[in-house]
Amino acid sequence: MNVQFKTTVKSNECEVNNLKEALNVESEINASICDCEVEWALEVDARDWGVKEISCSVSRVTTEIEWNSVLDDDSDKLKLTEIGGKFNRHGDIEGTITVDSDKEWNGKKWTIDGNIDHVDNGLPVSVDVDFEDMIITVL
Repeated sequence: MNVQFKTTVKSNECEVNNLKEALNVESEINASICDCEVEWALEVDARDWGVKEISCSVSRVTTEIEWNSVLDDDSDKLKLTEIGGKFNRHGDIEGTITVDSDKEWNGKKWTIDGNIDHVDNGLPVSVDVDFEDMIITVL
């Protein structure tokens, strides 16, 4: 028996890591993550004698990463505009990256580390998006 859920994990429980390294830029990148949508299932392995195992698995994670940068290096300007960065009124460059575990980002596939060993009150409680290793961890 499987039961499907969609849970919103609030932004204060989400982290974004290694975006600067993944973009291969010298300038500092300030990134903040929006709320994450986590699609997951509670799976019950039942036998005629009772329940053998209860587990949780994550099938999809979506979110948006809002970022900005004060350009320290002119060569970063081209890299950051190629991913949709726009200049704001202060001369900084900013943009949004949509993360969808079902879609590639920069030609790479996401991996979900979401075989949740336990859930807090029946819900995923935190999300970590690692751009360098392309891993989305759900706890």
